Amino acid sequence: MISSNILDKPFFTYALFLLSFLLITAVAYFTFQSSLAVAENSRLVTHITQVVDTSEELLALLKDAESGQRGYLLMQQKQYLQPYEQAQAQVSKTYDSLRLLTQENPIQQRRLHDINHLIKTKMDEIVVAIALNDRQSADEAVAFVREGHGERTMDAIRKGIFAFQQEELRLLHSQAQQLEKSRRSTLYLQGFGSGLSILLLGLAFLLLRRKLLREQMLNNELELRVQERTEELHASLAELTIIGQKQTGLIETLTIIQEELQAQKKKTEEAYAIVSEDNKRKTAELQDAQVLQLSMLPPAPPNFPHLEVSMHMQTASEVGGDYYDYTLDEEGNFTFAIGDVTGHGFKSGILVATAKSYFQLLGAKSTGPQILHRISEGIRSMAIRGMYMGLTIIKFKKNQVTITSAGMPPVMIYRQASQEVEFIQLDGIFLGFNPKQQFKEVVVTLEKGDVLLAMSDGLVEQFNPNREPLEHANICAHFKPIAQQSTQDVVNSLICLRERWADTTPQTDDISLLVVKLKH
Repeated sequence: MISSNILDKPFFTYALFLLSFLLITAVAYFTFQSSLAVAENSRLVTHITQVVDTSEELLALLKDAESGQRGYLLMQQKQYLQPYEQAQAQVSKTYDSLRLLTQENPIQQRRLHDINHLIKTKMDEIVVAIALNDRQSADEAVAFVREGHGERTMDAIRKGIFAFQQEELRLLHSQAQQLEKSRRSTLYLQGFGSGLSILLLGLAFLLLRRKLLREQMLNNELELRVQERTEELHASLAELTIIGQKQTGLIETLTIIQEELQAQKKKTEEAYAIVSEDNKRKTAELQDAQVLQLSMLPPAPPNFPHLEVSMHMQTASEVGGDYYDYTLDEEGNFTFAIGDVTGHGFKSGILVATAKSYFQLLGAKSTGPQILHRISEGIRSMAIRGMYMGLTIIKFKKNQVTITSAGMPPVMIYRQASQEVEFIQLDGIFLGFNPKQQFKEVVVTLEKGDVLLAMSDGLVEQFNPNREPLEHANICAHFKPIAQQSTQDVVNSLICLRERWADTTPQTDDISLLVVKLKH
């Protein structure tokens, strides 16, 4: 234990005050370091948000380039290469911006190097397809595209950019953990240091009080010495007052730093809230788009005395924008629409709603070309970049069928008499792409037992584990022997065909089917 003589020594009191001052200084230093960490974390949040947005812009440019190539191959007009040429001019600049943003991260630089190699491969594939079209034939160019080179490369680019974005988010999470650890350590140090400083100051003042009492108990004969000691005490108190003022200034400085730390913490929390809210918004947008897509579908058609009809849609995990619908005129004639919107998300739902409005208004009284022309005008007037629509219109008038199509797979017709399948192919670019596009129509006659099959491209383009698409030939070979079953059984069998072909490969696009059989 500390002896009473030591406690009465002046140096012991001064040591207590000095120790308190050092503790408060240490608390202020670590608080300042914590505020610097908060500021650095805020800068990192802004930086990572910029990196993610730039990578999204790079992916959008590649999609535009791919859309321009497809439009050119389909229409054989140079004007459709404009999205590709614009994307080609911007891809390198966007990539360089992304590389500069991550130049201090070797892991991200290596990922970017791999992504850049894939981008060059993708752009080279587009150039090859265009060159095949210009120097040889459009069929060879289309065949090259359908072999799946571009799709595999695009999937690899998407995965690379996704991994790149996940690394940035991981860095953000790691920085947040370090910030939280620093904040807790600072709070602990503040509480411990402040408490210990107050305790030491209190002990110092108690020692001074004890000393004063002892001085007052001295003999009156020692009054002169008491006076001298009292003056010493006043001097000591003056020094203590100065030290106390310094202590108060340090505490005020510490309070200001704490307030700044809280303000920085609030800014960081607001930044996290913005990122979280944006993720929630995007998730809600996809869910709303899927609900909107399904709400656009009509109920099951009424029973027709001469037709057996089945309709089906199987959505993918991500909203794709497939659409089917039907109308009846006053004479009981049946008009059916089946379509597919390019792109994903809520914008595709808007295009589906637009197409449905036009179809319900015009379907019963207008011809197929008139319907397609009006819907194409409506889509163009919305001016949504990169959003187009393929659509097939099928009109039934007794056993006579009129087919009009743009940007959709061919319609298959099974003939019971010959037990063969006919393909009705009407070439045409997507709706909303060309204001001067002309639409053709084909009129066919169905006999008893004949079956019509119309579909979106989701079933045709379903890949197996070897990255091979299902294609029309396999669908036709499967459709022929089952055509005389009920239309619902035909639908169920085609869905089973997709599942067997896909095996473990996920469904990436919506699948819509229409099966109509002439009963008499």
